[in-house]
Amino acid sequence: MDCRKILLAAGLATLLAAASACQKEYEIIDALGLSQHTLNVKADPGYTHIAVYSTGSWSVSLATETEWASLDRLSGEGMGDFVFSWSANFGVARSVDIIVRRDDLEETIHVIQAGSIAAPYINLERERVVLPRQRQEYEIPMATNLGFCLDDFRARAIYYRDAAVVPDTLEVGSGADNAWVTGYQVLSDRVRFSVDENAAGSARSADIVYYMRDAAGSETRSTVSLTQSAEGPVFALTEDAKEYYANAETYFVASTSNNIWSLPGVELTSDVSWISGMVLQEDGISFVTEQNRTGAPRTGHIHLACRFQDETTGATLRVSQASEKLLSFEELRAKGSGVLSTTDQLEGIIVSDPSSPNICSSPQTGQYTFDRSENGRTAYLESLDGSYGVCLKFASEAENIFDRADHVRISLNAATLLRETAPLRVTLSGLSAGQVTVLEKGVGIPLKERSIAQLSDADIFTWVSLRNIEILCKDGAYTNASEGYSLQDELNPLGSTEPRWDVAPLLCTDPEGNTIFMLTNAAAPWRRTGGDVQWYSCLPQGAGTLSGVVVSDAVAPVRWGNLGRYQIRAMKAEDIDLDNVADKFSNTICEWNWNGEGDKDFTPDEGKGTLKVYEAARKFCPDYNNPYLPAEDTPNGYGTNNQKGLVVDGALQLNHKWWDFDNTLAGRYFDVEFITSGISGSNLVIGIVWGHGIGSSTTIFAPSHWNVLYSTDGTNFSYLQTIKQRSCAWWSSPQTSQDATPGLTEHLVKLPGSCFGKSKVVVRFQAADLVTDIAPGTSSSTWAQALGIEQGTITASTSAEQAAVRIGTITVRYN
Repeated sequence: MDCRKILLAAGLATLLAAASACQKEYEIIDALGLSQHTLNVKADPGYTHIAVYSTGSWSVSLATETEWASLDRLSGEGMGDFVFSWSANFGVARSVDIIVRRDDLEETIHVIQAGSIAAPYINLERERVVLPRQRQEYEIPMATNLGFCLDDFRARAIYYRDAAVVPDTLEVGSGADNAWVTGYQVLSDRVRFSVDENAAGSARSADIVYYMRDAAGSETRSTVSLTQSAEGPVFALTEDAKEYYANAETYFVASTSNNIWSLPGVELTSDVSWISGMVLQEDGISFVTEQNRTGAPRTGHIHLACRFQDETTGATLRVSQASEKLLSFEELRAKGSGVLSTTDQLEGIIVSDPSSPNICSSPQTGQYTFDRSENGRTAYLESLDGSYGVCLKFASEAENIFDRADHVRISLNAATLLRETAPLRVTLSGLSAGQVTVLEKGVGIPLKERSIAQLSDADIFTWVSLRNIEILCKDGAYTNASEGYSLQDELNPLGSTEPRWDVAPLLCTDPEGNTIFMLTNAAAPWRRTGGDVQWYSCLPQGAGTLSGVVVSDAVAPVRWGNLGRYQIRAMKAEDIDLDNVADKFSNTICEWNWNGEGDKDFTPDEGKGTLKVYEAARKFCPDYNNPYLPAEDTPNGYGTNNQKGLVVDGALQLNHKWWDFDNTLAGRYFDVEFITSGISGSNLVIGIVWGHGIGSSTTIFAPSHWNVLYSTDGTNFSYLQTIKQRSCAWWSSPQTSQDATPGLTEHLVKLPGSCFGKSKVVVRFQAADLVTDIAPGTSSSTWAQALGIEQGTITASTSAEQAAVRIGTITVRYN
């Protein structure tokens, strides 16, 4: 028992005894006490006795009437007690106060009963309601696990005026003058509220919050946003007639005015059986059409009618269904190759730029000819959601008149479909401008962001923005190929009338060491002048987003080798947003570029490292990665020939008999050695830009296959992968093979994480086998079969000069 109450009882007894013994008239002090002032009970039903200490009569009552608690008596005399009982609590914690009074004295007992529900919820079926101006009662279906607590639900309304005024929050039913939500009711499966007629002349809004508080004061609530217009029932559609394809499809037509969508009793009917599933929504109506298999167009109507109190509104939509079906991109990609004979239509967004010279590769049509008109005949179309794409080939450049971001419809009849696999891609050719209808110009192209690893066949021929991209070797131009071997035109006045190439790749990478090649045509004006041009480079020196059309090119790999499953084509220089040096994720450990500045040794241009070539004889030869600059601005001293992209002594030439026929019968090698002490990261790579041959048909016999190995002690080496070299093109005609490359090829090799934090790391490039090239005799009739790559075998008689290796860049980087 509370000590205070024991002392109180003892004190009362002492006073009574003293008064009796002295037989004097003392005024007895009125007193009142309780055995406890707080009471915590479980959710199960029960009762308890509560003692009252008093010198006179007292009363007891509950502060608020409730069905779950009761008292066995309402009054008592002197020292006594009463019984407090409670029923089971199937809801959340609840409370009630017991009040004990004696004259002007009052004591309170605060009772808290635990609940059975740990996670209460109130879910209203609708979060938003729009109503006409009329006075009305509205109800919303509700789901809750507080069915045993419905009497404890309350509602308050938050009335909004303008943004600068703090909204009024009033309990619903409080009778406040500015309250227009006037009543509410909570039932087991729904709630109701009442609103007054809106005579304000403009729409008004409020949030109605249905809530219940537990004994700790925590609220469980659900809110409905209410807008009441100043008009009676109104409904109007954006258009009263629409044309659709023959597809079985769900369609939607937006509304311009609609304050009836929350009302019950709105009727939606159709006068034809092929239109069904009509649903009134907040912003319009949706409906379903069956596929039109009749072979002819047909028409039906959807009627909407609403009568609310004494006012009516309605609308009619005329639905025309064509006999032509709208083919999905998925259905198109599933078709086989051949000429299409169909009334099917295809809709999508043009994502290529018809003014761009970099839409596609120019196919080789002769020994020294490329069809550049292919670029002007080509466009890329992607689905409206950006999921899939298709390549369009028009019959002529004049037929390709459609702009980027045009929403178009294409009639597929008589188009030729080419379906290629590994990777899966689809091309539609033979198209005319008359087969294409522009439905809307300048629509938004879906934002499609990817990392390199996320690319899939579905992305081919779609517009993609690749995140966190950096050019691996930033020394040079977008096209590391001799302009002397490119077509002579306004961009390249020192080019050739017998070109050997028309597209070149550039290796790009991301923080995970994944790679993709950016393809750039010889006709692209930014190929040697883009960005902030320095004498040694016009390439962006930072990182960022590379946007363009994803392709899987079959032309470029003929000369440049394996370019991966996917490549990307920018439509203009602005799509290559890699200028932010602050975003650059790579750090250079060492890099050699040999830009013709007199650096005729093995000292890296950047960082610290060692290049060991052992018995190989070294000399320097031209590279082809120079930007276009006037001769006086280029310290390599190559004069007007700089326009060919040449850098005098810009590449390291290693002459060696790369196979040991006499002793080990194994490939010889060169090493790149560097230090990673104190360096850690998630990605360590080595890049090499190289080829073999020195521009002569007699010097293309270096090994084609090279093993890349690594060591952290300089003695024990582990295999990483095998990479290939390509033989460089030579000028003498007619011996140049179709697949000789006019420049150097780029490779990236990932090193294991165990190479971080080492005092020595050695990467070895070692000839893997005796496979090499040949110099086939060619003519205008046999050029397509004149393939020299990997057609030959190295022999002991192959001289060191014949087996020359040319290296343009070696770089070691980490992040």
